[in-house]
Amino acid sequence: MRNLSLPAASPTGGRLNRTATRDPNIKTGGRDHWGEWFAARSYIPLLYQGSMRMPDILETAREAARAAGKVITGSRQGRVTRKASNDLVTEADILSQETIFRIIRSAFPGHAVMGEETWGNGKIPPDRSWIVDPLDGTNNYAHGIPHYCVSIGYVEGGVPRAGVVYDPVRKEMFWACHGSGAFLNGRPLCPSKAGSLRDAIVCFGFYYDRGALMRDTLAAVTRLLEANIRGLRRTGAAALDLCWVACGRFDAFFEYRLSPWDFAAGLVIAAEAGARVRSAAGAAPALAPGSIVAVAPGIADAFSDLVRWEPA
Repeated sequence: MRNLSLPAASPTGGRLNRTATRDPNIKTGGRDHWGEWFAARSYIPLLYQGSMRMPDILETAREAARAAGKVITGSRQGRVTRKASNDLVTEADILSQETIFRIIRSAFPGHAVMGEETWGNGKIPPDRSWIVDPLDGTNNYAHGIPHYCVSIGYVEGGVPRAGVVYDPVRKEMFWACHGSGAFLNGRPLCPSKAGSLRDAIVCFGFYYDRGALMRDTLAAVTRLLEANIRGLRRTGAAALDLCWVACGRFDAFFEYRLSPWDFAAGLVIAAEAGARVRSAAGAAPALAPGSIVAVAPGIADAFSDLVRWEPA
């Protein structure tokens, strides 16, 4: 299991600042490097990774995400299967994953492709691989709640290098690759400028387990409410939650147990935008099941203290 050494985000953003007519709720102008994430690795500038051009990776991921989004929105809900007590899979999950796998394998036949619905033993290959959640927010989708997405992460050497998250309801395409910032439909992103927890809209998630993790999450929620945060949200789609931290809609997000397909793409996008991304214990997150905290730089220390957690 490899640790992913993520950077402390700069509160000022980077060279991607620009003036444009835009949605005022989307913060633009993020960082343009990850610093310590790659400090211990060979840094390959801008959009190149070895012999692989990152624009080709990103374009393939965006193509696959769009195609999968059409499959999801064009499908009727169809048969719903219960994977666990509170975890569902629909026919749209399966069809979306098949679509994504076909497009990626056609473009990069030598790459490993792993998806939530066919995860197997969960061992991520050491070379080039893709980690896919074909429908993040399945419970929302199955209940007719229009909040879900497609998540596609690209990994080299056990490190997420690029990510694409597509919201087919709002037709919003988020993407990022290391060293080049994060974008929404072509506009560069940065997290919110919140400087106090009193200004913060916080999003959180529950694991399907209703035991100790639930109690620990509720304890953290209580601490946040006692700190007089502005508001709490739970959307049920972690990949989108991370992207919404990246663009400033949410000021912070935490969840105590996520799987790699939940965050492999969104983690890249949030970090490249300039959010601080860590485990709930304050360590670099690992590309394995575990906790994730993503937070705007101005409230990072105060927020991280309130949601700090280590597995028993």
